Amino acid sequence: MSCSVKNSMITLRASPASSASTEAIHSTKSLVNGPCRENATALGDNPPFHTPVFVLTRHPRPTLEMAGGNTFHFIDASPAEALAQAREAAGGLDVRIGGGPSTVRQFLAADLVDHLHVVVVPIILGRGVRLWDGLENLESRFTVESVTAPSGVTHVTFIRR
Repeated sequence: MSCSVKNSMITLRASPASSASTEAIHSTKSLVNGPCRENATALGDNPPFHTPVFVLTRHPRPTLEMAGGNTFHFIDASPAEALAQAREAAGGLDVRIGGGPSTVRQFLAADLVDHLHVVVVPIILGRGVRLWDGLENLESRFTVESVTAPSGVTHVTFIRR
């Protein structure tokens, strides 16, 4: 049985003190997204991010500025390079990384993650990218907590030790 993860959110903390979820959302000043955000205009005229967004793509193109402080930079970069650009844009505050399992795996493999929140939905898709393959021993780098909601959805949080 494999588990497919549609979207996850990784937060790279500016400091260990910024650990509360609400605080993290409001302290995020830059975002790195996987290729799923290549069609930024599908989000409407004023996407919800209100920060610079660095979209990982194999097809870089000009920056797209939108309402509400949303600026999409389409970059062909490694996770470390994308993170460096996002950190600079964030001015030392938190950077969030959003995307599917391939994006999450790349940042975990490069050891660039401080805080990871994965939502596991109890369905079997029968296909997809396996999130944890090749990422053994994560528990040695992270404290892992999980909470299951009455709906069966499980929230798994990894916090760097």
